[in-house]
Amino acid sequence: MPNNSLEQIASDLVARATRAGATAADAVAREGDEFSTTLRLGKIENLKEAASKVVGLRVLLGARSATTFSSDFSESSVARLVERTLAMARVTSEDPASGLPDAELLGRYEGDLQLYSGDVAELTTEDRIEFARRAEAAALRADPRIKNSEGAWFEASVGTRAYANSLGFVGSYRGSYCAVSVAPIAQDGGMQRDYWYSVARRAGVAGPPSVGPKNFYLAAGPHSPDDILRSGNRALAAGACFRSRARRRHLSQRLFPDRQAGPEGGGAERHHR
Repeated sequence: MPNNSLEQIASDLVARATRAGATAADAVAREGDEFSTTLRLGKIENLKEAASKVVGLRVLLGARSATTFSSDFSESSVARLVERTLAMARVTSEDPASGLPDAELLGRYEGDLQLYSGDVAELTTEDRIEFARRAEAAALRADPRIKNSEGAWFEASVGTRAYANSLGFVGSYRGSYCAVSVAPIAQDGGMQRDYWYSVARRAGVAGPPSVGPKNFYLAAGPHSPDDILRSGNRALAAGACFRSRARRRHLSQRLFPDRQAGPEGGGAERHHR
């Protein structure tokens, strides 16, 4: 569905709500495609592909508010949605903090926020399954002590979201993301499970997991950050199983000093215990 069609749906929903008595309202309309798969030891355990659409409405009656959602865009469903949301708002308690933003805070950015990448939509079902399969295979190759796996997972989503409110703002954007993760199990006297994941707007950033020295290598056994750095094995270091958040931050800062630090010293792509 084109962006302007979703914008029209959201705008019409807001107009219906205000005509029905809402003092203010805003609405979202979204349509997209979702995919997810889970593999364990190379075999597919779950596979889901679905097209989805949803419309959501929030109405305000003074300081009272209510929000409802529906996947039915038909005329009769939209009418019931407005009626039901208003009825809910009438019986909710007042919240003085609820409401729309001040009109002067609303604006529009005309540039490209780079929230959408066509390469995610272009991935075939086989490509997406292969992401998870290669993730698990890379983890199992990383160290001979890694003998088992709790599985690997890949998810992708592409869609368009529109927003409108009773202050006159209407806008929409396209978005995409994909995510891949793996959870290997190491055996060396006892068993240790760890995991790695990456989330990105573009499929090329999420990886194939065999590309790059820091991707997908989850280490088995105890190592200190300094021991690993002295070994020169950045692949082992990036995936090492550290229990302390401070130790993870210490290693990340030494391995990737040019990366903008986040709460744990990582950027958009993180390697977590």
